[in-house]
Amino acid sequence: MSNLLDELRNDMIEASEESKGQSDDLNNGVKFKLGFNTYIVRLLPPARMKEKKCFYATHSYNFINDEQFFSLKKFDGKINPIDNHVKKMFEQVKATGDKELEKKASAIKRKRNYYFEVLLLGINDEMFDEPIYKVMIDTTNRGLLAKKLCAIMGVPFFKDIEDKWVDKESKKIDTDKEYINLLDIKSGYDVKIKKTKWGEKNWEIDFDVIPLTKKGPRSLTKREVEIIKENRVDIFSIEEYVTDIQVVKEVLKKWLENQIQKEDIAESNNYDLNDLSFDNEPKTPKIVEKTNKEEKKNAGAVPIKQEAKTEKNKKQEEKDTGFDIEDDEEFEKMLEEIESSENVADDDDLDLD
Repeated sequence: MSNLLDELRNDMIEASEESKGQSDDLNNGVKFKLGFNTYIVRLLPPARMKEKKCFYATHSYNFINDEQFFSLKKFDGKINPIDNHVKKMFEQVKATGDKELEKKASAIKRKRNYYFEVLLLGINDEMFDEPIYKVMIDTTNRGLLAKKLCAIMGVPFFKDIEDKWVDKESKKIDTDKEYINLLDIKSGYDVKIKKTKWGEKNWEIDFDVIPLTKKGPRSLTKREVEIIKENRVDIFSIEEYVTDIQVVKEVLKKWLENQIQKEDIAESNNYDLNDLSFDNEPKTPKIVEKTNKEEKKNAGAVPIKQEAKTEKNKKQEEKDTGFDIEDDEEFEKMLEEIESSENVADDDDLDLD
């Protein structure tokens, strides 16, 4: 009986590990999307961090025809056909109050994911025998995880890296708060990330993010350095974008045809198959010239002063938050130093319990 139980236990443990791997998509390439689990990770400074001025990447897509479709936001300075059509749909929603049309527009509206370069150390408090190099993806569109990681390190939260769309409130530094550098490969911290669901709707989720500071900072191990070198990718170019406008138009046309077929609304103005050409950029409202010269002077004074203040604090903020890696060449050099150092922790010393 004991032997049978031992066999059953081993089989069930093996099955649970297989299930866990599948649910987290760990065996399907370097990318993985966070599931409703607890993860122990080590954030890494990505290649081109200095160039992109951020430690994570944002990639945007339209979920159309039942799949993620990555395509350029603009072609020759003009709006992507799908985005342009979505804009028109929302304009019609505003004019008519059509809730069904609003749902359809929201479904294919451009969304974004947030990408982080990490070493995955364990899941659900079970540490792996060996760390796994991964590109961890936050799919919340609002960047819930990215925002919390930024808050821990005291750096601005960018909703979209390419558009330089920043949360202005996140630029403020709290002088009473001790910020933690999660990116330093010599004296950084591992972090525990737990994704939870608090409601029935898809977007009703949250993240608990806890830096593991109890045992203090740690350097990467030599084996971790090897794993990084063997597998490293560029998170800023990891997604392949469609650059052919005709392909984008065909994708939109297929979606429009599906809508007509599903709802039998061929006469509807909502889905005009001939309306696939570009419009010009949305017109910017003309600024009315003020006749009062003093008002014009005062109106321009605030942004100039704010810009000066931002530049003045920029270097100090970078210093306070520990972003001391200037470029990828320096990162590689630091990896070499860890690999050759006699003081670095051995792989067997990695204990995060």
